[in-house]
Amino acid sequence: MKFSENQLKVINHKKGPALVLAVPGSGKTTVLLARINNLINNGINPENILAMTFSKTQAKDMEIRYKKIYGDQNIHFSTIHSFAYGIIKKFSNKLSNFKIIESSKEYNKYSIVQQIFLHVRKKYMNDEQLESFFRVSSFLKNTLMDYNEYKKMYSAIFNDFEKVYTIYERFKKDKNLLDFDDILIEALRILQTNKQALDFLQNKFHYVQIDEGQDTSYVQLKIISLVSQKNNNLFIVADDDQSIYGFRGANSKQLLDFPNVYPDAKIFYMENNYRSTQNIIKFSNKLIKNNKQRYLKVIKSNNSEGNNVNIISTKNTKQQIEYIIDKALKKLCLNETVAILYRNNISAISFINYIPDNVDFYIKDSTNAFYSHQIINDIIDIINFSKDQYDLNLFKKIYYKLNLFIKKEFVKQLEFMDESDDVIERLKNVEGINNFFLEKIYLLSYYMDKLSSLNFSDAVIFVLRSMDYYEYVKELSRRTTGSMISYDRIIDTLINISKDIKSVSEFENKVRNLIEKQKNHSINSSNLTLSTIHGSKGLEFDNVFIIDLVDKEFPSSYSESVNEELGILEEERRLFYVGITRAKYNLTLLYPKKLFINEVKNSSFINEIIGN
Repeated sequence: MKFSENQLKVINHKKGPALVLAVPGSGKTTVLLARINNLINNGINPENILAMTFSKTQAKDMEIRYKKIYGDQNIHFSTIHSFAYGIIKKFSNKLSNFKIIESSKEYNKYSIVQQIFLHVRKKYMNDEQLESFFRVSSFLKNTLMDYNEYKKMYSAIFNDFEKVYTIYERFKKDKNLLDFDDILIEALRILQTNKQALDFLQNKFHYVQIDEGQDTSYVQLKIISLVSQKNNNLFIVADDDQSIYGFRGANSKQLLDFPNVYPDAKIFYMENNYRSTQNIIKFSNKLIKNNKQRYLKVIKSNNSEGNNVNIISTKNTKQQIEYIIDKALKKLCLNETVAILYRNNISAISFINYIPDNVDFYIKDSTNAFYSHQIINDIIDIINFSKDQYDLNLFKKIYYKLNLFIKKEFVKQLEFMDESDDVIERLKNVEGINNFFLEKIYLLSYYMDKLSSLNFSDAVIFVLRSMDYYEYVKELSRRTTGSMISYDRIIDTLINISKDIKSVSEFENKVRNLIEKQKNHSINSSNLTLSTIHGSKGLEFDNVFIIDLVDKEFPSSYSESVNEELGILEEERRLFYVGITRAKYNLTLLYPKKLFINEVKNSSFINEIIGN
């Protein structure tokens, strides 16, 4: 294989620390493997080489590719987590029989935290709180930060987080359980306190090579630094412009600090992109130069100029879907690869609904959380109550969400009244009722009778618009961490997939079908991929459509509101950059002008590129 001059400089580096800044499509994996082979050809024992990367798939892929090109050697290919796991298994006496909670059949970490929350707060977490709990827990461990420090920088996720977190950590300790982040913490503790363990690893691995270095967290880099400290042959390949895992504790500033930590380090640049057309590369350069916290580099290419990047606005999300499905099917007929990329998983659901049944596709991440969202459940509960107005338990779940001002003490009285009357009839006769409340109750009666006669798709709109449930959603946004635009996205998606649906049971069947439709496809068996941009990292496609490029959603309203020093807006810009640089030949960016009933603006990132 013929290598460029810059690639050869990387391959021929032997001794001392080095940082390789490799732009997207620069052939870094091929170069990494060639460098390992070069070390071996220069007399380095393969058993003294440790090659680590971010994911299990990447580590396995590197090992397979190396063996295919250079033959079978005793090189240690690993993820950082599996390397840390090996440290614990070999050197930890107190944790000799530990179990990984994520792999345990006996324990489910989500159920455990729900039970703890129930004990502390007398209610269950909603899905957003549960997701936030594990996200913040992981962040704290990967950054070695305590929660008080976290709150100063960001914001509290819910009251009693520390109490729930402390009880959860104690539970795991009592049951000899570790989660994936605990593995890193425990491995670091061993390296810092067990000289025998550290000596063994330093004497075994003289050369430590890290791929996807921008994805390493603070605690991971501490482990890597300790293991490589004695021989001082740490070799990191990274792209600070592709650092997109800040929520996991990864920090591009670690790469920027590398020359300060290792003053004798060599810095190499691999700036040639062999993947994308020049027009796509120009586009990506225009975007990423808006970031301030980065190494100055410019992607170059000898590829053809290619087609212009398309920026398409559509009337609404339905029109956006129809446009892409039409274009994607034509590309698939030509046996080209197509990716539909998005910021959030929910964007995939409407597409899954519209993709013809005879078209194979691969979806990277599950979208199932959408179907159990509180807003979806509330709307279904309201519709169900209209069909069975004797169901007091159902009424208790919905009455305060309809802007009716019905007092809790009125509802409490209903439990002791004649059950032969429906709930609304009983409400008319509670003690303390006055004309104001009676008007509300008669209005509710009218709404429920009207609602019961509508098909499901019309009923959804009626609940939101006529019954004022949308006002409750706005209030929900004000008092929780959920943004209004994310709630509009949920509603908009529900409306898209419930079109022409007659009943709740038919909708539930539709949901089961959509979930089933996602299964049994692999990325190797399909030319059509649906993925978050996070999930697309490391992949490439002939044609890329990046959808739902809506302001306040991408970038998020949160990223635009917090302190610039936190770098959250820059990370979102890097995420968009990753999406753009997945494209080989054709790139299309799309945004709808409306979500549910609200007009929305295009992403500010688009404005940065086109100069508006």
